[in-house]
Amino acid sequence: MTNESPIICGYPPHKGVGVSNQKMAFLSVLLDAFENKVPLALPMISEMDQISRRYDPFPFEEIFSKDHIYAFCQRWGLMVVETAQDTTYRTSFEEYYWSTFRLFHDGLFNGEKRERDGFVLDAIRSLRPNISSSLFAKALKKELESIPHLAVAQFRIEKDWQQHAPLIVERLNTKEHVWLSHIGICQKIKASLPSLNNLYVLCDEQALLLPKEQIRQECLFETGIRIYFKSDFVSPNELALYGPLRLSLIDFEMAYQSPVFIGNTRSTFSNMVTIQHYAMFGVHPHSHFAYNAPGPLYLRKDKGLLHHIPDL
Repeated sequence: MTNESPIICGYPPHKGVGVSNQKMAFLSVLLDAFENKVPLALPMISEMDQISRRYDPFPFEEIFSKDHIYAFCQRWGLMVVETAQDTTYRTSFEEYYWSTFRLFHDGLFNGEKRERDGFVLDAIRSLRPNISSSLFAKALKKELESIPHLAVAQFRIEKDWQQHAPLIVERLNTKEHVWLSHIGICQKIKASLPSLNNLYVLCDEQALLLPKEQIRQECLFETGIRIYFKSDFVSPNELALYGPLRLSLIDFEMAYQSPVFIGNTRSTFSNMVTIQHYAMFGVHPHSHFAYNAPGPLYLRKDKGLLHHIPDL
């Protein structure tokens, strides 16, 4: 008889990455538990505030619906256990993340492994943010629906991306437009979707290189596209109350439900938006685009699984 803590699927609190990367890592935790018949632990969800450089962990059930994930685990025969100070994990957060990265690039949803595909789709549908059912989310969605011919776009125009994008280009020797300014993104959108005049932009407003009013005015002057930000509809007090983690999850909800979404395939957030749309609606989205293609907007045909532009 031994008092040693059992080895489980999961990882200790992790800091320094966004919630989309954490969702990817957790998908591999679930799949590892299913395929290897090992208990799993629900991870803490970390909030990354790149301005204050704070990384605060929250219990899983404060961020995502515990009822939905427990129901999922029951459907697939997974055992959820509590962690202790001496818990031993099968592997690390990084390995779980990269395991999902490889999975996305290795024939997921191509019909060859139907049980695995069904498991992953059910897991994605079951990972439901608590804030998605809030009055705040419903009110914001109603506001956006009142704007005619509105598309949603993720603009990676924050300070951290300006520094990170050249490293991607250099490391991969890619011709992709991994970094584009707000004007460059809008010019590409207008050239490919000339009838589009209204755009709801998702970004970390606190980390922008330029004031949002300057971005709005320059985009309107150069392209005729009117830009809306979350802070146009939400008071500063509400923004401070919810914090960057929950606001990012709100952005995600608005993005995958939008008829037209424009993102960057080098962004985990953008890829997960397209995957979520496929999981929730059962069909590949008809109007999800990527602006990092070197030519016009790239119409995504990959269900969100690829980080590169496939046709280069």
